Amino acid sequence: MRLALDEMLARAIAEQLRSRDNDVIAVSERPALRGLADPVLLEEMAAERRALLTENAAHFVPAFEQMLAEGKTCHGLAVTSPARACRAATRLSACTSARSGDFSTSVGPKTGSSIR
Repeated sequence: MRLALDEMLARAIAEQLRSRDNDVIAVSERPALRGLADPVLLEEMAAERRALLTENAAHFVPAFEQMLAEGKTCHGLAVTSPARACRAATRLSACTSARSGDFSTSVGPKTGSSIR
């Protein structure tokens, strides 16, 4: 499972997940990805065969559904909320430890429907 973290999610989360052998990037780590329009970012992540984790359901769910409607390949979209995301540095290690094993089953590639 290959995962990308949207810009609002800390680079440190990707680093922690990589330290546990997960294939994760943060958009904030790649200057070329920062500030891309949401549909363009989804297409870039599809080209890398990555699912995208975001808090921005209002923009990404319609873009994801549009990709599917157009028959384009997308490798998944997972939406979280600020209340559920592990953002605090004091909680980061515990959250990534508890959740890193979940990614292979909870955020798999999706074709035909969106993950909400």
